Amino acid sequence: MADQETYKPNPEQSLPSMEIVENAHKSDSQEGFIELTEELIKKTADSYMAYHDANDETIRLGLFGEDLENAIANPETISFPYQSEDGQELPMPLLVPAESLEWYDEDVLGRAYGRDKKFYSYIHPPLPTDSQQMEKLRTKVKEVIDSGAIIITDQYVSKPESLSVLQLGEGYALDTLGVDGVQNQNNAFTGKVDFKNAAEIKPAQRLFDVYQESVNNGEITIDELNGLAMVDVFSDDEVDSIWEMYDKQFSRLGENDPSPAGFDKHSLKEFMQSPQVAKIVFRDNGDVVSLCFFNHDFETSPWFNKAYYEREYADYVATDNVVMFPGIVSDESRKGSSYSGLLVDFAMKLYNKRGSNAMLTFECTQISSRYIPRIVKRAINNGEHGAVSGLEAPVSTTIYRALRKTN
Repeated sequence: MADQETYKPNPEQSLPSMEIVENAHKSDSQEGFIELTEELIKKTADSYMAYHDANDETIRLGLFGEDLENAIANPETISFPYQSEDGQELPMPLLVPAESLEWYDEDVLGRAYGRDKKFYSYIHPPLPTDSQQMEKLRTKVKEVIDSGAIIITDQYVSKPESLSVLQLGEGYALDTLGVDGVQNQNNAFTGKVDFKNAAEIKPAQRLFDVYQESVNNGEITIDELNGLAMVDVFSDDEVDSIWEMYDKQFSRLGENDPSPAGFDKHSLKEFMQSPQVAKIVFRDNGDVVSLCFFNHDFETSPWFNKAYYEREYADYVATDNVVMFPGIVSDESRKGSSYSGLLVDFAMKLYNKRGSNAMLTFECTQISSRYIPRIVKRAINNGEHGAVSGLEAPVSTTIYRALRKTN
């Protein structure tokens, strides 16, 4: 995620202890308020994350990391009192101003509902089990909608009940977002890759180390100006060039999505300059015209829910063999997409040398779902290094919803 201004809690400010709060920063002269401290923000974030670890599917809903802590401290966030396991009352965020969340495309939302609208994001907090408390939350949601605002959110197709607090009945509509009859969605795929040189799932070398050994012993010959190669860390100038190629492609993929596809420039730079991320390129006259990258580190890709993979694919997680595949980027003006299959096959050649089977996982928009799984499957299964299974259908689908007043 890109750098954002971080909200710093003021020890002089405090939160209401009993009623739903509309402003996370109040004067301590107001009776019934508790002090908003960094410790309280962290404890609230930990409680929120524990709930999502247990309930989220492959790709996380809501917020995480700095974005979550910023939302808890944001004076415009609408929160509610939530009891922690040890009985402490926490300021749990319910609705967060969409303008404070970088990944929502205000232009798309404005075109759909009007540019003068205020948008909030429902971020899927753990909800109270008490029916009276739930009714209080619905009342607050109604007040927000009745004021003219729109509430947007994401939802797993498999869990429509997760939006129960937004189901307000007559006079309110919970839309499914989409353009020209095509529903906006993200699909998550997982596929087990069995390599010819591997009989088990076990700890193995970093992919770049395998690559260097193969180059040093002459198994792989590299032309630095043309053809396939692997890069450990890109320079700033190379990142700038890659960003131009990346932004052009992914802007098209997400041009009508409320949540744009891919990375912002800052996040892409972090990936391109992280040794934890395996980067394979095809160069033409020294220029990168096609790129794919792979990541094994959940800390680097926190939108993937590690707890889900630990539940479903424990052996792969324990041995560091979950391969998160953020995508393939190509310069279409130089026929970069024609090298996509070569990039994946080259990666599989190196993974085959690691001596361990792996779990491949990635997400696609409703557009890229039509071709990315097919390209990956064909490149792996038509190669000489292994076979992948399970990419025929997504294991999880996320759609976008919007709650509005109808009259």
